[in-house]
Amino acid sequence: MENVDELLVYFAYIGKKITPHYLWRPNLQDEDDNIFIELALNGNAGWLITQNVGDFKNNPELKFYDFKIDTPSNFLKYWRKKNEK
Repeated sequence: MENVDELLVYFAYIGKKITPHYLWRPNLQDEDDNIFIELALNGNAGWLITQNVGDFKNNPELKFYDFKIDTPSNFLKYWRKKNEK
């Protein structure tokens, strides 16, 4: 659990407050998920990390060439492969 706490502190340190300047409603199956797409797009995020991948990936309106949606474990595998040598 200590590693998780350290990771959350790091995210809080490097995170940026994003104020949406436009709303893009992708009409996801779960309406409450739309805000995460809006924040990621407004923040020019390259990734949306979520355990709830199915609600995002199974929507034909969400086709982004440079926008990846994946689970925390898959993202960490990618990040470690890229950054740990």
